[in-house]
Amino acid sequence: MTGKSLTRVLKKSSMSILNALPMMIGIILLIGLMKSFISFESIASIFTQNKFIDTAIGALLGSILAGNSINSYIIGHELIIGGVSLFAVTAFLIAWVTVGFIQYFILSLLGTVSHGPIYAWYPLMNNFHEKGVHYDPIASFLYAGEMV
Repeated sequence: MTGKSLTRVLKKSSMSILNALPMMIGIILLIGLMKSFISFESIASIFTQNKFIDTAIGALLGSILAGNSINSYIIGHELIIGGVSLFAVTAFLIAWVTVGFIQYFILSLLGTVSHGPIYAWYPLMNNFHEKGVHYDPIASFLYAGEMV
């Protein structure tokens, strides 16, 4: 690797970290706020301490919610501290990052109430994809907008 390419890579990496920093700080602050209202016992009470059932509960909760992978480290750490098993945390985080059914619902609803030609939405949908939204919910947004 040459000196110029190493400098470029380091610059891009530092910009990525700086761009993600406000989101990570926000998540840490929200978790701190939640800790004052929700106890570890109430989080752990959702799970049964049965590996199979906890894995299913974690996958179900993760597939309903949506999020990006950067925040998963913080949330996973807090869940483990709360007494949730590693099986449940792993299933939750995998489903949370990859599935996220709530994205389909929200984007389909927004697509239904959107107006204008479909090509006008391409730049916004491209921005969504660059931020981590998969192509499937984007397609449901565009399809719902065309069906109305």
